[in-house]
Amino acid sequence: MSIVFYVKIWYNKENHNKKEVAMKYQLVVSDMDGTLLNEKRQVSEFNKKVIAELEKKGIIFTIATGRAYSSVKKTAQELGIKHPIICSNGAVVVNPLTEEVYYKKLIEKNVAHNVVDLLNELNLYYEIQTGNEIVANRASLPFAEYRLENKIFPIIVEDMHKAVDQYDVTK
Repeated sequence: MSIVFYVKIWYNKENHNKKEVAMKYQLVVSDMDGTLLNEKRQVSEFNKKVIAELEKKGIIFTIATGRAYSSVKKTAQELGIKHPIICSNGAVVVNPLTEEVYYKKLIEKNVAHNVVDLLNELNLYYEIQTGNEIVANRASLPFAEYRLENKIFPIIVEDMHKAVDQYDVTK
């Protein structure tokens, strides 16, 4: 399998003719689950080689994911990612070297409270993300093994309304 680093552009503005032009990628951004990570939730050797090849060619590699930063941190460290990581479906951007938050988009408190009311009525397990932490309304066995492996421990609270008031909710 070969790695392709060029994109084709079919329109030449100068003479308005379709023409193939190669453009070098400057940045590659990958999702984690089902893309960067395999079925064992690990980065495959193939993906590690591809990322190393990107770096050799001067192409920036980073991650964009729906996960909170706390559940991305281990993979980012393993891969030596130096560039900002996009977390919580774009609500948070973090520098993995310093853990400085460059951007954080919060969900309005009244909206978060309305969602908590609905989820409580449905008696569902749910989590809120604060950008770095995960807060859950109860423990969840389906995620227990994964969380132990990755040292991701959500904060379990009895009253999610208090959590909404206490934390910045990003997702």
